[in-house]
Amino acid sequence: MKVAYVVPRYGDEVVGGAELAVRLLAERLVAHEDATVEVLTTRAVSARTWANEYPEGEVDLRGVRVRRFTATGRSPTFDAVSGPLLAHPERATPSEQQRWLDLQGPVSADLVDAAREVDADLVVLSPYLFHPTVRGTAAVGNRAVLHPAAHDEATLRLPMFREVFTAVRGLVFYTHAEQKLVESRFPVAATAQIVLGLGCDAPPVVPGATGDPTGLGDRPYVVCLGRVESSKGTDSLARAFVRYQERHATPVALVFVGPVLD
Repeated sequence: MKVAYVVPRYGDEVVGGAELAVRLLAERLVAHEDATVEVLTTRAVSARTWANEYPEGEVDLRGVRVRRFTATGRSPTFDAVSGPLLAHPERATPSEQQRWLDLQGPVSADLVDAAREVDADLVVLSPYLFHPTVRGTAAVGNRAVLHPAAHDEATLRLPMFREVFTAVRGLVFYTHAEQKLVESRFPVAATAQIVLGLGCDAPPVVPGATGDPTGLGDRPYVVCLGRVESSKGTDSLARAFVRYQERHATPVALVFVGPVLD
């Protein structure tokens, strides 16, 4: 079987839940002798700008063929447009949604054309909210499988995503909570779907490493893994944790593990 993944960015330098999940899945799938895997993506590393940083063209990453295409990045006016639109996403007109999608980036007609023309049995697109997935889903037709990486957020209530979620051949979720959320938003009961989950690798053992990397000693702690930025809710989590500590004065610490982008 040949599988093509379509993602807005891909590579060892990319830090991101959905994109990292795709890389892990692609690398494990290609390890099977009967599977051929390629990735269609942009040259972006940053999800904030979608700037073209990787060289254009084809590379091999641990057996996965990766083809990168030049794209238009995020517009400086995106935040000013997005805020008012997402205050009432259900009211957004088709033209407003199209403008929002284009301003958000990354936009690459060449990437969408490559997805349409790729000779793969299945074309897997992730995450749900960016141009490569929205336009790619329509381009690949019945071969489309969506890993939405959906969250309970205003974006999910934009009307255009109903067509994206209902047009695909199959849905693959990382958690039962994500599946329940999507089923509450879209009529996908008849769509083939699974909760795949996602594994994680044990960190490499560093010879001679000693000490407490957290500096917390024996204190209990709660860990938040991933990018530290407001759009991921980390500021809301920090404020809620402060309020909790003000009320209960527990020894529990909050630990963020990931790049700080705010």
